[in-house]
Amino acid sequence: MEKLQLWEVLELYNYLEYADSNAWEQTRLILSCWVDHKKVKKVQDIMKFPWDPLRERTQDEMSEEERIAKKRRQREELRKITGF
Repeated sequence: MEKLQLWEVLELYNYLEYADSNAWEQTRLILSCWVDHKKVKKVQDIMKFPWDPLRERTQDEMSEEERIAKKRRQREELRKITGF
């Protein structure tokens, strides 16, 4: 078995908070049953999670410029962390 590279470990660490996202989404959906829907328009308004902004726009909805900018930001963050 191969050893993980440093950048692979950092990527895994960055996504740990999303590991239980399905369970938390189920919890939010269950809570929505007891909420007055005249006051709350979206289930995301009941409980806010770090991944909510990520799910607002999919890759298909992003323009080519936005995708390029997102990849550029990811590369820059990785360079800051690893020093490469």
